[in-house]
Amino acid sequence: MTVPDLAAPRHHHRLHLGPPPPPIRQRDRVLLAIASFKFVKAALFVVVALGAFGLLSRRAAARAQDWVATLAATYDRGLTHRVVALLERISALSRHRLEALGVAALLYAALFVTEGIGLWRCRRWAEYLTVVATASLVPFEVYEITRRVTVPRVGALVVNLLVVWYLVRQIRRTAHHHR
Repeated sequence: MTVPDLAAPRHHHRLHLGPPPPPIRQRDRVLLAIASFKFVKAALFVVVALGAFGLLSRRAAARAQDWVATLAATYDRGLTHRVVALLERISALSRHRLEALGVAALLYAALFVTEGIGLWRCRRWAEYLTVVATASLVPFEVYEITRRVTVPRVGALVVNLLVVWYLVRQIRRTAHHHR
């Protein structure tokens, strides 16, 4: 009969996430900002999914509509009308389309959370994933701008191009250091 070695490391059945990331003060602040932006986008898509699935009560939805309209009115009075029109169009969607919208929103939220966690933990795969995912949306953003130029559309395009540019630069820089 053998006696188990109590000092031996125990293997847990956890997902191995690689070595721990460096302390926050040593991490790239731009990567942390991009990760934070991904987390915010994920939260917004979860809210969209909840709304699409009808998980928000009518009272909460009405309160959210009032809040959005008030917030929009402080920045752009024309935006209030667009927000209300958008909410009316969404509420007119069929149940099937609302469910599809909810599923799509959850998938995007999952992607953004995955990118955010990977970038927050300074993982090279997350930089590649974010470059591919973000760059793949650029043609759609350009198309939307050709249909109608708006500040939010141009702003989204510029931010996404800057994210792709920065991450490609990071990937090349670290690849050059590892040669």
